[in-house]
Amino acid sequence: MTKILICLLFKNSNMWLSRFFDNIDNLLNSEFNKKNDIEYNMSIIYGTSNDGTEETLKRRIKNYKEITNLIKTDIPSRFNVLEKLAILRNSFLHTKDLKKYDYLLMIDTDIMFDVSAINRLIRDIQNPKLDKVGIIAPMIFIEDYGIYKNNFFYDVFAYRMEGLNFKHRKPYIPITFHNTGNYKRILEADSVGSLYLIKSNIITSNKNIQYGTYAVKNKDNDKKYESEQVYLCEQVRECGFKVYIDLNIRVFHINLEKYGLNWH
Repeated sequence: MTKILICLLFKNSNMWLSRFFDNIDNLLNSEFNKKNDIEYNMSIIYGTSNDGTEETLKRRIKNYKEITNLIKTDIPSRFNVLEKLAILRNSFLHTKDLKKYDYLLMIDTDIMFDVSAINRLIRDIQNPKLDKVGIIAPMIFIEDYGIYKNNFFYDVFAYRMEGLNFKHRKPYIPITFHNTGNYKRILEADSVGSLYLIKSNIITSNKNIQYGTYAVKNKDNDKKYESEQVYLCEQVRECGFKVYIDLNIRVFHINLEKYGLNWH
């Protein structure tokens, strides 16, 4: 049996929380799980919200027997956003009995996906032809973004290749729609974020691997904090594993303009 722990963070996400859990329901009830002997559990961490997230979350999870952890946590305000995220995400890496899981499925709860995307990630990470795979991720686009409808790449902060950010330009936008024959279906990357599958034995066998932040200085000598997910991917790569992106798998970040919120 293949065991997967889904790791979820919630805060001020009530407006799309039901939509997100519809995706989770579909994943847990997928026929793919039965045919391939896959079992899911969930670890959930949530912070104090002012939009009703906590109430909706508690009501919704009553339907699940797969909850491994449900933890409320608040981080002191002296930490910056990335430091807070690193602390919260690291709590997943200290889940009790983590060794019993084959993979961790990290999903930011503002990402919408269908079952086929997750199933294909599982097949990728289990592919013996994929060299030293440690992490596999899909491409992430912004949902229904104006004239770019489903074509606007989202996670430029965590996705890196050859030391550079992904950009809202070629080849990262048209790569899944045009001239795909010019690219390998699966590309090795420096780092990914938002939604990805990671082998749990990388974490359990290398106690120093964790999420974290560090400051780098730009040409003006100003500090810039790197994504906590970039930090994790670098640790994974330093342990001899590789980070991959499957260009044919697409998931979508919610369109925050549609929900009346600022981009984050």
